[in-house]
Amino acid sequence: MPMIPITFSGCFGWLHPGAGTTGVVLCGAFGHENMNAHRGWKYLADHLSRQGFHVVRFDYPGTGDSLGLDTDPDRLAAWRDSISAATVFLRSATDTDSVILIGLRLGATLALLASQDIERVKAIACLAPVLSGRSYIRELRLLTNAWREANHLPAEARTGGDLDVVGKHLTNETLRTLSALKLQELEVAAKAVLLMQEFEGPLSTDLVNLLSNQGCTVLNEDFPESSDYLQNSLSSRIPEKSFRMLIDWCAALPSDQIPVVDAKPVPQPVESVLRLSNAIETPLRFGPNGKLFGILCAQTGRIPSTLPTVIMLNTGFGRHTGDGRVFVTMARELASSGIASLRMDLAGFGDSDTASDARVEPYLNDTNNDVVAAIDALEGLGHVHPVLIGICSGAYAAFHAALAEPRVRGLLLVNLQKFIWKAGSSLEVENTRLRRPLTFYVRSIAQPAAWRRIVRGNVKPLAIVKVLSSRLFLGLIRRVFLRFESITGTATRSGQIKRWLQLLNSREVDLSLLYSEADPGISELACYAQRTQTGIRNLPNVRVVMLAAADHALLDHTARNQFMDIARQIITTERVDSHAACPARSRGEVMADSV
Repeated sequence: MPMIPITFSGCFGWLHPGAGTTGVVLCGAFGHENMNAHRGWKYLADHLSRQGFHVVRFDYPGTGDSLGLDTDPDRLAAWRDSISAATVFLRSATDTDSVILIGLRLGATLALLASQDIERVKAIACLAPVLSGRSYIRELRLLTNAWREANHLPAEARTGGDLDVVGKHLTNETLRTLSALKLQELEVAAKAVLLMQEFEGPLSTDLVNLLSNQGCTVLNEDFPESSDYLQNSLSSRIPEKSFRMLIDWCAALPSDQIPVVDAKPVPQPVESVLRLSNAIETPLRFGPNGKLFGILCAQTGRIPSTLPTVIMLNTGFGRHTGDGRVFVTMARELASSGIASLRMDLAGFGDSDTASDARVEPYLNDTNNDVVAAIDALEGLGHVHPVLIGICSGAYAAFHAALAEPRVRGLLLVNLQKFIWKAGSSLEVENTRLRRPLTFYVRSIAQPAAWRRIVRGNVKPLAIVKVLSSRLFLGLIRRVFLRFESITGTATRSGQIKRWLQLLNSREVDLSLLYSEADPGISELACYAQRTQTGIRNLPNVRVVMLAAADHALLDHTARNQFMDIARQIITTERVDSHAACPARSRGEVMADSV
């Protein structure tokens, strides 16, 4: 049976129905690790469901699509309580009797803590658990410093002891609570515990002894794939072997024999909308066989015909929430101005399915039809005048969708790397080739920090010189081809991009190109168009905006807020009633999950 969007206690999640009487609650990792692990977490839920388990996976309060903010008080207690709430929901919506908790990283620690408040916890599986809050905070600080240095961002300047960890904000209160986290006084009611770790140390031995002394049967297994699984979402690999062992362990637990038959319908209707103070968020399935997924955030009542509808496309292998939850925040802020938005996952990413089992790639898959299906779905609900927003690969998808779909009225593209992606290129190879603009390196010469990185060996000057020389040569060749096309009228690849920009301009599509100051996409744009101070020469509907001190993915909170302020100003001042109406396409099938 297909997975079902659910809400409970302000949390958004998914129910993967099974056929037995044992339920599983998946307690996800925190922050960037949760984003990186999402694809594998969905895979695990699907395979547990096929084995007969009812499975719930969800976003903690103040994360993902759930209500709340990461600056709200008592975050650790709220996350722990949400696990208990997930078990209550699971038992009310299905035939679940006993429950298995499976946690990843901090989620494993939260599962151990929450188990003290939950009845009939059959077993707990802890995948790479956080065993010391203090060590975990130290790890997050080191990660933050390394990430900011690698992205040439100034040192974190938060006041009051707060910390931003690669897109996730931790208040001083949350840091103190996490730092005080210890498992020495833990009391676990479960009779079986599985520990899966890549490395064992004294703390893991202490935990095994503690659980064994409480009468738990503890199985300690290696988790060699954890590093590959938890690295950035681009390179993340699903730990299929470890997950197979985990599923077999769950299936082999005594009692509760689970027949593997076709899943039966969920006995009770489930709530799937989130009610905000100024809007309602409704999960949508649309496209062929409802395989595409997104969340519509809109006010209730009459829809103003002059306001745009914003469609936010996922970035890379990430989810529709956006890195640093940027699209969730933006959607809810736009709703206060009466502007509806859909944050969506392209086919094969996030919570959207794909038509085949082949591995999908952000740039190589044809995403135009996905965006058209979203426009059709929104139009069927009365939301018209689409404006597309994308970051990096999402910007690439949005740009090409606008070329193919005349109903698109606006584009906000952030750090668009390539206008044309060559077949056969891999993301890994292209990422190693991309370098910052020449102006960035000229400015860096006067910065002592840059010379320190060279001395430490963190920067390879010869490699940079080689890439920049190649880029300058290719830029010269492109300009030659553009000149050749202007003289002879013969179409060239370089001229194609210029014609695309002219096409969007002639359609009066409001195109905003936003770039971080040191982003390599700036050099790509300079090869095909002549910039003015605020736009592109001879293209009045195109604006170019620079984001000061911003990283590529807008994970830095200052960069993210800067982008949202600019985007909100552009969108809320845009009125589309002066545009000519575009012919409507055939309506796509829309499945809106509601109460």
